[in-house]
Amino acid sequence: MAKELNTLSPKKWVANYSDAKPTIDVSNGVRVGDIAVDTSTSPNEKVWTCYDNTAGSPVWYRGNPMSVCYLTYDNAKGTPSGTNGCTFSGNGVWTITEFNSIYYCDDALGSLTITIPDASNVNQGQTLAFVKPRLVQSDNLVTIKTVSGQQILRQTEFKLYTANDSFTIVSVPFSANGSLTYKYRQQSSNFPIHEVLNVAPEGNQLYTNIKDAVDFANNYTNNPVVIQIAPGDYYVDETIVVNSPYHVGIHGGSPESTTIYNGPTISNQPIFGLLSSIDLEKMTFVATGGYGAGVDECALCSKSQGLYVEIHAILIYGFYNGINIEGPTSLNSSSSSSSVDSSSSSSVDSSSSSSSSSVDSSSSSSSSSVDSSESSSSSAISSSSTSSSSADSSSSSSGSLDVQTEWWIFDSIIDNCNHAGIYCNGGSFGVSEVTIGNNNVGIDIVGTSNFNRFSITNTIFQVNTGQIGVRWSNVASFVPQYHFATGNAFFGTGTYISGFDFNDPLQAGFSYVNNLGLREFKPTAFTEFVANAATTTMTNQNDYYKVQGTNTGDSFGIKYLIGNNQATYLEPIDRYFQINAVGEVEVNANGQNLKVALYKNGVTKLAEITVRCTTQNTGYPFSLNKMILLSQNDYIELYVANTTSAGKLAIVSNMGNSILSL
Repeated sequence: MAKELNTLSPKKWVANYSDAKPTIDVSNGVRVGDIAVDTSTSPNEKVWTCYDNTAGSPVWYRGNPMSVCYLTYDNAKGTPSGTNGCTFSGNGVWTITEFNSIYYCDDALGSLTITIPDASNVNQGQTLAFVKPRLVQSDNLVTIKTVSGQQILRQTEFKLYTANDSFTIVSVPFSANGSLTYKYRQQSSNFPIHEVLNVAPEGNQLYTNIKDAVDFANNYTNNPVVIQIAPGDYYVDETIVVNSPYHVGIHGGSPESTTIYNGPTISNQPIFGLLSSIDLEKMTFVATGGYGAGVDECALCSKSQGLYVEIHAILIYGFYNGINIEGPTSLNSSSSSSSVDSSSSSSVDSSSSSSSSSVDSSSSSSSSSVDSSESSSSSAISSSSTSSSSADSSSSSSGSLDVQTEWWIFDSIIDNCNHAGIYCNGGSFGVSEVTIGNNNVGIDIVGTSNFNRFSITNTIFQVNTGQIGVRWSNVASFVPQYHFATGNAFFGTGTYISGFDFNDPLQAGFSYVNNLGLREFKPTAFTEFVANAATTTMTNQNDYYKVQGTNTGDSFGIKYLIGNNQATYLEPIDRYFQINAVGEVEVNANGQNLKVALYKNGVTKLAEITVRCTTQNTGYPFSLNKMILLSQNDYIELYVANTTSAGKLAIVSNMGNSILSL
């Protein structure tokens, strides 16, 4: 047991602790603030301070008041400089052993890699502070990592990029998969909420082109970045790849003053390849000199799960696709810079000949299918190594999380694109307050199983002859959680929507209502018999039997599946409907009283009427109406019963049954 040497507060306890944290506590007379000296490390005894003297689980921290250490490395001369427990191992690599120190890491003459001790039980509560003190920005880096790859601020290594960056970390315990382990947690930092990078075509700005600023955001920042683009014309000669672990904002002066063109050397590549979350606003994209004819020649293209993109006040003109969501491109996402993998090849199969049930609701609401098969050159995006913030490895998962790409497009104009203004091959998108005009297809939604949800609101479509406003070409029979278009306006002589079949149960959840120029697609059904001769046998007196008969060609349904004397509601939304059924019924005997009724799901009687048939084989009229709440897959049928006798035959010769949503 340790021996008490001093009775004055704080007490000092001297013992051989075997170079480990002391275990003495209140049961030994230890009080908070006492110190312990480990003689096993003599002549440089380690000194511990008690922060918690709880019996059985005391907390002892080791260290002295924060000391200062300067680290530098002259890359040209190969000479290091350092103090206070720092070991240099060559090529700018330092190993430090002392906690409770401030390390000034001067990388003006060469990059530094600093290896720090493990976060461990012995080092629990120990702190380290790092500062990059230069007053001017350097291209060199300060990289900090642990001996065995433990996490530092949820990453396996941490970098200081910007002059005067600083942060302090502390060794803390945490539980991972049921086991106690240790990591470094941030205690404080002076990192800004976001960094601002200014781009101007000329002047004294650090960046004169957008690509260099984006490359810095991809590789040299610890926080979100806003790239502010000054008014002017900018030419892009190779794809600008956004692949940052943090959100990036790219903001122009205005659509009128900030314009981005394709340069003379870019070909079969998009202007921007988006592999991480971004917002863009207040700029114009223009394709010139024949650029925009190739399938990959798009203004904005994404290919990454979990990507969030927000667009405000953007004008896009003359590309193949203005915006390409989850579509193919020659961009290789394994690189965080804008390198292009020209060897990759794949094909965009946008052949989307409309199904036989396509809905053509141009101003003449006649039905016609649209065949817009398009052979396309090949390309592919690999999203295998999309950059994102490192996840905390302490978290355990019982399965993979499938996070969809999400685009929101506001207050913009997309015009004169050779294929589509917006081409969506997966993920989700929302469009609002946008003008989409004079594109071969305004919005082209094509076929994989990666869809989630779409919304199109308050948008103007100019659809000229031979063009399509919104086309659905999903060949995978997969539908999003929801898809709605409301408050839009369609103009022109083209086809407003194509490829939709609202009677397909997989598409019944799509909502197209309150759109100028487009007829309503509210749930509606009509079943009709004309001169029907099919008999219904009423075997038992008073029992109801489903009326037999074959629908005529005038029977139809929108979001209803129509069968013979049956209308099945398909939309996954509960709605109230008004049902009106009129017709004539006859029976093969004189003096019979029949009852005619509407049934839901063959079980619930909704309404009935008694028809007195005095003369056999003579039609007598009936009329039924009912307001009813229907859920998806509920169905309505007409039934008949004989309350006079058994074994008679009834015929509903003529009938019209309409079901209208309220």
